[in-house]
Amino acid sequence: MDKNINNNLINNVNAAGATEKKPINKLFIYIPIAVLLIIIFVWVIFFRGNDQGVVIRDPNTGQIIPDLGNGSGDIPTYGRDGDNGNQAIGGGEDYTDPVAQALYQVWREPVAGYATIDTVVTTSNTIVNSQNPASSTIVTATTTVASVYFVDKKNGNIYRASNPDYRTIRVTNTTIPDVFDAHFSRGAEYVAIRYIDTNGLLSTVVSAVPRTENSGISMGNTVGGRVLDLDFAPHNNSLAYIQEESNGSAVYIHSPTSFSSTKIIDLPIKDLTLSWTGENTIILQTKPAQSEEQQNFVIDINRKTITSLSTNSGNALFGDGNQHIVSNGGNLMFYNGPYETGINKNIVTLVEKCTFTSSPAMFCAVPESGNINMDSWYKGLSQSNDFIYFIDDNEGESSFLISISDISKTPVDVQKITISPRNSLLGVKNKVDGSLWVIDLTKINN
Repeated sequence: MDKNINNNLINNVNAAGATEKKPINKLFIYIPIAVLLIIIFVWVIFFRGNDQGVVIRDPNTGQIIPDLGNGSGDIPTYGRDGDNGNQAIGGGEDYTDPVAQALYQVWREPVAGYATIDTVVTTSNTIVNSQNPASSTIVTATTTVASVYFVDKKNGNIYRASNPDYRTIRVTNTTIPDVFDAHFSRGAEYVAIRYIDTNGLLSTVVSAVPRTENSGISMGNTVGGRVLDLDFAPHNNSLAYIQEESNGSAVYIHSPTSFSSTKIIDLPIKDLTLSWTGENTIILQTKPAQSEEQQNFVIDINRKTITSLSTNSGNALFGDGNQHIVSNGGNLMFYNGPYETGINKNIVTLVEKCTFTSSPAMFCAVPESGNINMDSWYKGLSQSNDFIYFIDDNEGESSFLISISDISKTPVDVQKITISPRNSLLGVKNKVDGSLWVIDLTKINN
């Protein structure tokens, strides 16, 4: 009896095994193959760059550097992304306007601060007279190299991008956490970076900016205690800063070369901004408001004196000397001096959205809507989408230059705009995402 039971069990097991050995349904083979082919097709059509070939990555950022083609139309002519291999940016339109071709998005991540500079490079070539070598001549030529230096807000590294293609190069590899902001000297020879240190305090480090790649900077060169605001001189590498003190604040002048600071004047208040506008002139300003008159004070550095300067209602931006513009969210007013009659520029914007050139002219970002509320903009409660205009102070005329958002198809609310000393490069920081853009003016003028 037991033997029959065992035989039945064996027969059942064998029968089950025989069932499992039936041929597998071919759908289980074809479906995964079909899915894989669809994935490859989608990748080729939508994600693989045309004629990309071998994928090359930036050793500093790890980003893919796409093939830029041979200059015969491989890349659409509507702006370039400098921190992504100079890749074209935009919404698909074929922009042939030279202004659009001069636009570059240098960095897509938030920047803590930047400086636009231009360096004159001189090259010499000897033309040899084969008949009379003694009469050989030396021919010199000069070119202007436009560059932008900036500090990444996330890691505190300094980067550089230069014409003609504005690809980014990492200059420093020293990580600085919790960066608040960064300021460069006029020629980007020095940088001052404010950051939150390990004790939770606001500290300021000042360092020379290396010219070689992947260099380090010393974190031991700190200035002041709690630095409320700072600015480099317009004529050298000296640094002015406001330091918080028990009874208010004080203004100091710092030399990065000797690393020494000298107190200029004591102040009874703290809530001030600082701008070094002339060789011997520092401007202090109270925080602006829509309905309140901004208080402006002029410091004579040599005499160590301070005087009040009235600029009517609104926020003021000073150029060289007493030349300044004023706005309270309404029309921009231009003044040649403190006692001059203002000239209405018929442009509605804020002074933070303007920069003086070395000649009597300005570049300003103008809200597309035609209006802006100063208080809500400062508090981050509103944003504008800006057009950039060139304003000739001599002629009093304004001309449209570019709309970055129209080209890039992304909102651009200009938080800061600067011009290089030789007027070759315009820099723009976007308040929306902290990204950095440049406009190479030599590609427009030429």
